[in-house]
Amino acid sequence: MSNIITYSLQSELAQAAYGTFSGRTIRTIELTENDVGMPISQATTFVEKWQVVTQSPYSITGLSATVFEEIGSGKKYLAIRGTELSGNDLTADGL
Repeated sequence: MSNIITYSLQSELAQAAYGTFSGRTIRTIELTENDVGMPISQATTFVEKWQVVTQSPYSITGLSATVFEEIGSGKKYLAIRGTELSGNDLTADGL
């Protein structure tokens, strides 16, 4: 796989990691609304190729990660989303 294809795949999974999924099957609406904001065409293609293995949704620690599985190959990818900034972070960091 070329670097550009790898980067594209990784960025798409990183964007999808901002979703909160209700089960193994990803619904298009879970990618087009809220914090993900994927265009409908991209989300439609994504749900045909990927499913959720497990998800650790946002917690008090700020960590949120999702393991996605490519439906055709069974390959698994870990996608970690960025930390959500809160007032507690600013206080803890002394800013």
